Amino acid sequence: MIRKHLVRSLVSLSIVFVMGACSVQTEEQSVSGVIEHSLQEMVGESVIMSSSNPNDYIAGSPEAYELILNTGEEGLHVLLQKLESSSDNGLREWIMA
Repeated sequence: MIRKHLVRSLVSLSIVFVMGACSVQTEEQSVSGVIEHSLQEMVGESVIMSSSNPNDYIAGSPEAYELILNTGEEGLHVLLQKLESSSDNGLREWIMA
């Protein structure tokens, strides 16, 4: 009886840990999606594509930039990860920085 209760408890704890890990991954994916969409919106603006100043792109899409800022610390981790894994040094990377 005790063994059966112990096994149930361990299975329940395992399920809780797996569910917690899934929710964290889903939140990170959501933050990453917001950042990616916002970056695409900023660099895709055809009106200012002639500028070489990243601040012009940020100023041209203040809502998209605000969305990135509102991702908070989780967004910071995603941005750092994207910067570290990128082999480019272009407009997107300057905006992320």
